[in-house]
Amino acid sequence: TNAATKKKRGTYARRKLSDAIDGIGSDSETDDEDGKWVDGSSGMTREQKRSEAAAKMTGEQSLLGLRRMFLSIGRPVDETKKKMSSRKQKQCEELGFYLFNTREEAKKDLKSIMTALEKSHHNPSTDAQSALRKDFIDPLSKLVKKSPQKLFWINMTFFLHHNPIVTLRSERTCAFVIPEVFCKWMWKVSCSSYRVMGKITLSTCQLLVRYLREKLDVDDFQSYADLSFLKKFKIDHIALCLENDFGLWLKPGPAVFPKVEPGIKTEEKDIKDASTLDAVALKNFFVLCTALLDRDYFCIAGNGAENGVGKGATSALVSVTRASLDVGLWTSDSYSSGCARMLPSVIPDLSASIVKSAARQIAKECVEEWMTNTAESVVESCCNLAAGDPGSTDADDAHGNLPLATVVTKLLTREVAEFSSDVALMKMYLAERALRSCLHDITDWDDKVKELMDSRCRELSNDDSDEIPCTEMFFHATHAVVTAEVGLEWIEKHMELMMQDKSRFLAAVQIAGECALVGVALFRCTNLDNETGKFKYSTEENDAICESLTNLEDLCNGVKMECRAVIAYPHLRRVKEYLTRLGKSIGGTRGISSKDQRKRMREQGSLDSWIARPFDSLNSP
Repeated sequence: TNAATKKKRGTYARRKLSDAIDGIGSDSETDDEDGKWVDGSSGMTREQKRSEAAAKMTGEQSLLGLRRMFLSIGRPVDETKKKMSSRKQKQCEELGFYLFNTREEAKKDLKSIMTALEKSHHNPSTDAQSALRKDFIDPLSKLVKKSPQKLFWINMTFFLHHNPIVTLRSERTCAFVIPEVFCKWMWKVSCSSYRVMGKITLSTCQLLVRYLREKLDVDDFQSYADLSFLKKFKIDHIALCLENDFGLWLKPGPAVFPKVEPGIKTEEKDIKDASTLDAVALKNFFVLCTALLDRDYFCIAGNGAENGVGKGATSALVSVTRASLDVGLWTSDSYSSGCARMLPSVIPDLSASIVKSAARQIAKECVEEWMTNTAESVVESCCNLAAGDPGSTDADDAHGNLPLATVVTKLLTREVAEFSSDVALMKMYLAERALRSCLHDITDWDDKVKELMDSRCRELSNDDSDEIPCTEMFFHATHAVVTAEVGLEWIEKHMELMMQDKSRFLAAVQIAGECALVGVALFRCTNLDNETGKFKYSTEENDAICESLTNLEDLCNGVKMECRAVIAYPHLRRVKEYLTRLGKSIGGTRGISSKDQRKRMREQGSLDSWIARPFDSLNSP
């Protein structure tokens, strides 16, 4: 007995060491003996955990589907203006959509602002003007004129954090206003290069975001910040700023880097490295735009069908999509310099804010049309971006399918905790359109999806009509799951064709998985009633989604079995590991949706339920 116990302990210790080497930890969710789930509904087997750890190391960190999208950063304002039309130049000058290129330029602008404020508040006539003069203008003017050059920006940062007027935490009873010219200066500092301005860019950005989120820019007979210059913005100015100030490539096809002028010894690698992303400036700009969109500061032009529904919102989302594909956005070290959040984590929030703001401002009957057109534009912007750089993990992606999968996966969130019906529907339209673009061989998508929808939902109809009597959200959830089902069925039947282009195979599987998961998120979030804690959908609706999810789980296993040469082909390994996680996610939802079905099966075999049956049912055949 002691020998068996020691042997078992030794085996467990060796297994634990092996798990640690593979990057997984043992916990209560894993059964160490036969690899089964402990509670039957959650957790992963050791093999699945090891596969997931390997997938994270080889898949998520390999920068699949990313390309160079930014050509240059912080171009001189004069050079930018030469390339712009007079109308756009006037808009940028009015709205301050440009960056400070040097600290001297920012300090000179601040000096001119202080000179103007000193003249306008030379003889204050009210208590508010006196407070502004004493607590804000005089200290700032003294700082600008007498602070040593080396300590000026450090002192300026301290001033922004502790001045009672700037922080709107003054103990004075009078209501004062932070001047618009100073707020506009903070906006331009926030959008300036971190390499040039330093940590003051973070301070000004935090202040402006606080003003917007806490609605400290509203004149409600209390002290507030004058941000009226932001009300002139339009949402299409986001694309304008990204293209002209940050150097984002928005033309069709892969980015074309500038050629080296004769006589300059510069290698091609140096040209691309010269466009290294100033991630802090871009993050600040994205965070500010998110706060503005949440308050609907951006005016969305074209609410009517005659003007094009939400063209500005579409161009903004397309530009953010292109920006999210830049490899420097995910690899730059500068976004960790004093930032609370990394730049990649800001993009889903900005994308979601664009969608929600557009849904609020566009007429309700036009929202679905806008989402469909926007999904089409986003997919078009991600196509034909060429293969990755030589030697990269996606250098074989000749048709540029992996960038499309990257956008579908990372652009919009589908997390249940952050669920929004507008965002989920936008992601659904995007995933469905992307899957059709990736699997362009399927010419009868609509017929196949309609046939499966009718088959899954046939029990919902009480008559012979063709319409499916269900809620709108359930229809969208089922449509997304069925679309993924059609795509995976076609992949399973045409494995030989898919094996010829393994990057396309990986992209198609990932997009189909995202399409299924967004349908699952729609089903789970709209099925539960938060007030009563009960499920909303009927037994027939649960059975319909359960049938599709069961088929999807079988398709995942079927396609996974065809991925054999995983050592020789890394894309096949990524497909296999992704399908493993997808099957686990689908299996958990399938268990929830089939709860009523299992309950009916238990009641059928119960003697008590048979005795309690009505008399009429006993005589029925």
